[in-house]
Amino acid sequence: MTTIQWVYANGCTWVTLDSSAQQDIESLWEYNASSWIKSRSFRSAVYVDISQMILMCEGMSYSIAHIENLWNRNSSAYMNCSFLDGTAYFDILTMSLIFDGISYTVART
Repeated sequence: MTTIQWVYANGCTWVTLDSSAQQDIESLWEYNASSWIKSRSFRSAVYVDISQMILMCEGMSYSIAHIENLWNRNSSAYMNCSFLDGTAYFDILTMSLIFDGISYTVART
């Protein structure tokens, strides 16, 4: 059985959410629902919007992803990228981060 790992984009890095948030988001995913959850990764309650694949906290919006969907299914995704000051596209096939027409090589560690 594959372990589901939910991550959020912080700058240009995917950050793993705490186990409680993982379970709550997975439950929302199963029912295609959105709701407020608690997460030790953030200081206050977080709103998870499954239809937009984002979480919101204190006026900030963060892209979220199933890590298995990105790596195991060769999927690509948009992510908020504060390092590049905007939204970037992560292309799993070319292992690149594309922002404003410029491609940056990335590596899986």
